[in-house]
Amino acid sequence: MSEKKRCLNFTKEQKDDAVRRVRAGGQSIPAVARNLGVSEQSLRRWLKEANSDEESEFDSAMTTDQLEELQRLRVQQFSMFNSLMNGFPDTTCYVKDVNGVFIDCNQAYLEKTLEGALTRETLLNGKTTDFTLGFPKDDCELYARQEKQVIENGVPITNRYPVHNKTGKLIRWEKTTKIPFRDSTGAVIGTIGISTDISELIQTQEELKISIELARILTNNSTEGILVLRGNKIFLSNPYAAQLLGYSAPDDLEGMNVNEFLLTGQLDMITAKLANNYTDFEELKFRTNTGEEITLAVQGKISPEAQGLIFNLRKPQEQTDSLTGLILKRAFTDALAGEMEKPADAHIAIGFIDVNNLKFVNDTCKEHTKGDSLIKSVAEIVKSGIRAEKDVFARLYQGGDEFCLMFPSLPADGEKTFEIINSKVTHLVQQLRGKTIVLDNQIEVPINISIGVTIYRRSSRNPGAEALLAEADALMYVAKKEAEEMQNAQNFQWKPTKFKIIFSKFNNN
Repeated sequence: MSEKKRCLNFTKEQKDDAVRRVRAGGQSIPAVARNLGVSEQSLRRWLKEANSDEESEFDSAMTTDQLEELQRLRVQQFSMFNSLMNGFPDTTCYVKDVNGVFIDCNQAYLEKTLEGALTRETLLNGKTTDFTLGFPKDDCELYARQEKQVIENGVPITNRYPVHNKTGKLIRWEKTTKIPFRDSTGAVIGTIGISTDISELIQTQEELKISIELARILTNNSTEGILVLRGNKIFLSNPYAAQLLGYSAPDDLEGMNVNEFLLTGQLDMITAKLANNYTDFEELKFRTNTGEEITLAVQGKISPEAQGLIFNLRKPQEQTDSLTGLILKRAFTDALAGEMEKPADAHIAIGFIDVNNLKFVNDTCKEHTKGDSLIKSVAEIVKSGIRAEKDVFARLYQGGDEFCLMFPSLPADGEKTFEIINSKVTHLVQQLRGKTIVLDNQIEVPINISIGVTIYRRSSRNPGAEALLAEADALMYVAKKEAEEMQNAQNFQWKPTKFKIIFSKFNNN
């Protein structure tokens, strides 16, 4: 049966009922048409006829002044719609009919989506669709499916879309809401699309995902235990931290109170040190899952990014450096603390030594063997110039470029002590002067150190071994800064640099 013949079988009451169904908003035009067995085209014609009849009746019942006021309101409504569309320069907006043909858009759509390729008049020629604009076919088909869904269901949808130009190049990401475009009767006659550029948000989210994944990889493969604390609670941990504390997995730790592991008062102590920019490892007592008390070296950091504290955990240092055979920091500070507690009125001198060019050597050579040779050379030269039976010489950390020297039991006379230490350090400098190391590219680099020395009198207030060592460290950095200013790193021609030595008397009263 032809469409024309089927249409003639519907009475006026049936047509009015169909119009009422569409206007009620519960069903879309395609749904009502399918239920009644009529074409969408016929149903739209009935709606148009009903609207026309009602407008004629409405207009004929109005006075001239009322008609003019109605026309003014319609113009005002249209103007408000256009103002709304163009009032947000970063938001694109378009209106399409049920066939996907553009019937309106804002300036931002022309400039951002179409990149200025078409004028408004050209776009709104009554024929233009996404397909005729030449956008990638997959994008056009996606837009068409979603717009069809909005038209049929009468319900808005919101999604994120990658926006490509005609060559297929991704130009941005958009968050787009597509809503039904209804006529005055409530019938859906098209779609309105409103899009916001979210490229920066997408990029930030992607970077965050990468950062989280990298952090997870690095954390899980770290040779140190890692705990991230928020307040007293463990927010994040890694497998090695769980292993050190006697648990099978990080999940077993996360959410627990760190005071369940740390002995009383230790968290407050390390937090107070961190507030004063303390960055060294501190040995703390922990209680494992089995109740065993163990000692772990802890290095903490206040992290605004993690919104809390980050603790790096490791087993206590070995007593001896495998490369140089020297004792390490833990043994050195123990020896220094013991000397500081002796009752005899005498001086102790602490020398903090830094090898200035280790980083350059390691960065220049493919292998770190040259850097190891540099460290060993410095260690052997210094060892040959000190009293093996009295003086204490240590490498601060394995893999580091810093050494510590302690000269104990020096005279109570401060001036005499200074003369002795000055002589010892000057002799050390003379031993190192002229020594070089040849790199892979045949660049000859002189062995170059900076030294900070502090002198402590045992009869004065005991500040503790760490404080005395920190004083010598600070003096060394002053010397190192002056030494680095004398190097011409631009062309890697290393000038003969004088060794920088800075002295201080610490609590010598």
